Amino acid sequence: MGVYDNARQIDFDKLPNKFVLKVNYGSGYNIICRDKKSLDKKEAIKKLSKWIHPQYNHYYHSYKWAYKNIRSKIICEELIEDKFSDDLKDYKFMCLGGCSVFIF
Repeated sequence: MGVYDNARQIDFDKLPNKFVLKVNYGSGYNIICRDKKSLDKKEAIKKLSKWIHPQYNHYYHSYKWAYKNIRSKIICEELIEDKFSDDLKDYKFMCLGGCSVFIF
């Protein structure tokens, strides 16, 4: 849906009704929006503006080397829901050479 350098770049009017906003180098820094009309945009911008700072990089909390030199970004993805369950599903695609080789 979109990749942003800061929260003020997000045009909420262009986002789908259901989406997820997250930072690319964190763990648990997610805003899950199931209804855009009920989203507190000011609060979302406030959270994302805080989370995008380098001190929130997962490397500095877990020392996992792969996070160390990641340039901070905010990512927006369409929320994919299971119409038969309210549980949030986590899909992982493992890629090698630009091709998906495993799906979890």
